Amino acid sequence: HLFPDIENYNFERLSLYDYMALKNHLPISFQETVRMQQAPQHVKRALKIDTDDEIINYMEITGFDRFGNLVEYTQSYSKPYNLEVRFTTNGTV
Repeated sequence: HLFPDIENYNFERLSLYDYMALKNHLPISFQETVRMQQAPQHVKRALKIDTDDEIINYMEITGFDRFGNLVEYTQSYSKPYNLEVRFTTNGTV
């Protein structure tokens, strides 16, 4: 409901975050969860994992605008090697 015209934008020419900023709903605070878990079947297919017991990295990110609205939700999966995660904080808790 915060982005009723989102389907009219070409995100090859304008980034999603630029669009969100234009609409005054840029995410400025985030909650992130990172864990290792058993790979679901659809993720095994996408990541081309053959074994039954493969563990993957799972990351979930929720982003909130300056009004506290939830404006971003991302789930990400990756193989357990070569993962680097960096966190930056603005000093508030």
